[in-house]
Amino acid sequence: MEAHLTVDEVMRRWPQTLPVFVRLKLNCVGCDMAPFETLAEVATTYGLALDDLLSQLAQAAGEEAQGA
Repeated sequence: MEAHLTVDEVMRRWPQTLPVFVRLKLNCVGCDMAPFETLAEVATTYGLALDDLLSQLAQAAGEEAQGA
């Protein structure tokens, strides 16, 4: 999982990541900014460690997210 991906790209490509956004209490699901906001920006906005967010999303996405 890469920090430059937008939230929308991640949720569309790997819908199994939606529970991660919900569990972390991020308002990304259904947000109007999802097509424009990157994972790096989300981490900054919510005060999350970027590496941890990327790791959780990659784990939820499974093998197909390796290197994406």
